[in-house]
Amino acid sequence: MKTKSKRLIIIILETLGLSACMLLSVFPLSCRVSVSGLEIIGTDCKVPVLEFYEIFDESRIVMTFSEEVNLLNSSITEFQEEDSQKIETVYSKSEDGRTVFIDIPSGTEIGRDYVFLGEVENKWGSSLTFSYRFTGFNNHLPKLILTEIMDETRRYTRSKIEHKIYEFIEFYALTDGNLSGLKIYSCNDGESKAYIFPGIDVKAGDFITVHYRKNSLDGELCIDEITGDKILCQAEGASDQSWDFYLDNTEARFGASQDIVYLENSNNGKILQAVLYSKNGKTDWTKDIFKETHKRCIEDGVWTGDEKIEDVISFDNNANFQRNNLSEIISAYNNDTLEWPLPSDKNQWVYFKTANYTPGYCDIF
Repeated sequence: MKTKSKRLIIIILETLGLSACMLLSVFPLSCRVSVSGLEIIGTDCKVPVLEFYEIFDESRIVMTFSEEVNLLNSSITEFQEEDSQKIETVYSKSEDGRTVFIDIPSGTEIGRDYVFLGEVENKWGSSLTFSYRFTGFNNHLPKLILTEIMDETRRYTRSKIEHKIYEFIEFYALTDGNLSGLKIYSCNDGESKAYIFPGIDVKAGDFITVHYRKNSLDGELCIDEITGDKILCQAEGASDQSWDFYLDNTEARFGASQDIVYLENSNNGKILQAVLYSKNGKTDWTKDIFKETHKRCIEDGVWTGDEKIEDVISFDNNANFQRNNLSEIISAYNNDTLEWPLPSDKNQWVYFKTANYTPGYCDIF
């Protein structure tokens, strides 16, 4: 019985090992894919790996694979439009056959949602079918400066009435532009809880506040200000000086002890602004996604230093983080000496343990 048991265990281990190898051989995505939201619909064995995907501009999509491929089928339609007609595309590829270009002669519209469906095949006949939802390329993005982030609910009492301010992120618009295609992402919360801005125009000098919860007491007043009226929203924490936007959420957001919160151009996956923080006493990031994103922030030029926990903002307890050099940034921009992408470091931020939160405006210039 002992011999049979040993043989059975060996057979099970060999089977698990073989199954793992087979699964790894057919997994079609590389960790280098820069744009989130890609959906793999169907694969054969030993399929090409999609290494890079970018909405290059209003009339071109670029995809790079691990090997030479041919495009078998492709289509672009408007997202969730009834009887949506296919949009004409023109296909070409690089000399080595690894990079595929999808040109859209009619172009795409800023803020409009589209779906790309494609199928490629390698020289062995193995195919990969995938889809990607994307927003029409925005060539008029504003330069946004991340100025404040509050990581959890704050309470205060006024006239014997308790008030609450929920998690929020605040930006300052350094230039005019349209917000379409910009996405806020928290490493702790994950992709499913990312926030994508609506396609509205903002002006230089505007503040933009994204509130991560709707107040249960005045939830009906939590209105997204997408009509061009800054005083439309009168909910707790909203400001007449800011564009206020709300997530349809009632749960806690952001990491209590560590997180990386960043603004991303969803068309190409580039990080445009970021805040990296960790509670005192932590000797390293607790999740691989934190380490990977820390590296991306340095590579994309928005955070300085090494990939060490000592180079991020540290704090004692839950905190409200505020940028302390906004006036210098504005001055550098006006004097045409501003470096962009704008690199930040832990010394450009302060944190408060008490009620110093200022959603929609900035006290620190």
